[in-house]
Amino acid sequence: NMESREDAIYASVLSHADDRVGAVLDALDRLQLTDNTLVIFSSDNGGNRGSTTNSPLRRTKGTFYEGGIRVPMIASRPGTIPSGKISDTMVHAVDYYPTFLEAAGIKRSAEYYLDGQSFAKALVDPATKRKRSPITYHFPGYMDNRAAPTSTILSEINGQRYKLIHYYEDG
Repeated sequence: NMESREDAIYASVLSHADDRVGAVLDALDRLQLTDNTLVIFSSDNGGNRGSTTNSPLRRTKGTFYEGGIRVPMIASRPGTIPSGKISDTMVHAVDYYPTFLEAAGIKRSAEYYLDGQSFAKALVDPATKRKRSPITYHFPGYMDNRAAPTSTILSEINGQRYKLIHYYEDG
């Protein structure tokens, strides 16, 4: 059965990832670097087949619906980030670099422009309401039946999230 084989492979990949993340965290402990290290663990996008499910989110990996772009992220820095808290701030991968700079206390010059925006304050206080500029995606190609040329904008206005998806094939 192909599906059960894919499920076994997927389970093996997850087990290996868990082992490797554990090895990194153990090394940080052994080197006494845990309290001074920001660790972020995240996925690249939602699941697509086999035993993966994005429910209750709509659709899958390769789409611009929530099931394809909304993923969990876990952050740890003992003594700085409270454990067991949840934040709903919007984060894009381009936000990691400015967040790492801020967490490390590194100031960048004003003329050095970054697309991303730090979410370091939301890590320290998950209740922080962060004003983030709109997140935009432009996907100019085709991907099986999941995506065609598309532009997408995600934004928060007065505490409400909105998404505009423009499909170039049908307008």
